Amino acid sequence: MPSRTATTRPPRMVGDLLTLGQVAEIMCIRPRAVVDYVNRGELRGDRVGRSWWFTQDAIDSFFEEPPAWRVNGVRAEA
Repeated sequence: MPSRTATTRPPRMVGDLLTLGQVAEIMCIRPRAVVDYVNRGELRGDRVGRSWWFTQDAIDSFFEEPPAWRVNGVRAEA
């Protein structure tokens, strides 16, 4: 029987799936900011348990079609 202290972690990258940390590193922002983008519907991501997973396509779409407030470099008024 395996020890309780020995845990297996999912690989940092599975196929075209990226972790929250990887996406934050790609975007040069904090992980919390990535989650904020997801919560606002500006970035597609899935939460599985306590982990966030993103596809490379979702990241590419985010950069190809940035939110309107990022296009002008000024945050839009709500």
